[in-house]
Amino acid sequence: MLFYARKINARIFDKKIKNLEFKTQIKTNVTHKNLIKNFLNQNEIKRFIVLNPFSITSNTTLDTISFLKLAKNIRQIYQDVSIVIPTYDLVHDHFINELYGYDKNLSKEIIIFKNNDDILNLAELILKSICVISPSTGTTHLATNLKVFSIALYPLGDEVLWPTYNKDYIFIKNAKDNLSEDEKQEIIINIIKKLEKYL
Repeated sequence: MLFYARKINARIFDKKIKNLEFKTQIKTNVTHKNLIKNFLNQNEIKRFIVLNPFSITSNTTLDTISFLKLAKNIRQIYQDVSIVIPTYDLVHDHFINELYGYDKNLSKEIIIFKNNDDILNLAELILKSICVISPSTGTTHLATNLKVFSIALYPLGDEVLWPTYNKDYIFIKNAKDNLSEDEKQEIIINIIKKLEKYL
């Protein structure tokens, strides 16, 4: 891209290129830092992973109940690690209904971070986490930008379009509505195996 930019006007390009800054890592401010710090302190969270079950753009992922099964399994195996699930207005109520319909006790085992419209709150939450588990979505891309480990649930090909910081993928071959229970269970098992190296 810079090569083509130089072709427009090489003299101006050569004069100004040294003044350009190419730092693209997302920055949060004191408001985001304080909000997440208070959230973690209020919930007594020290070590945690971010588990994101939401994806508007990709249907090649697990359904909500499978994500809840994953959360339950992680809590049983890694009891010293908290699970934070970030929600937002569009998905929050439906997710809470699914959670209580699946297992009311699980609501005491995971922590819900209901975000407002500020994506930088999510960025700060991710920055403080050990690892992010997420389908091919903005949460995964934020983790990559912030150089936070992630386990990305991707359809084949997304690893080329959206490579992650640590390039750790679970490839899902079918849309969530077409996955068999055995396929879902195999994905859950594979995620838990991959998670071990980050904890």
